[in-house]
Amino acid sequence: HLQIGARPEGLRALLKQHRYDCAMISVACDDRLDFCRRIVASLKAGSNGTMLVAVGGAILERPLDIRALTGADMVAEDPVRVLAAAHQAAG
Repeated sequence: HLQIGARPEGLRALLKQHRYDCAMISVACDDRLDFCRRIVASLKAGSNGTMLVAVGGAILERPLDIRALTGADMVAEDPVRVLAAAHQAAG
């Protein structure tokens, strides 16, 4: 399921209707990190903490602790790596 320009409240509603194993968020620049943190929190709350949330994108080129700044479970440039981690977590 692809969402472009998703909003936290829309994601919560989506999670009430469907179950997902993971979410991948692409972030391009520093000024989007606070919004990304809110998206991650919404995904975590909407899934009762069961969904793996990963952040990637151009922001990973910056010398920042993206995982700590966003609350994501992992940061990754490779979506295949995220899918493998989600598959492993789902058992």
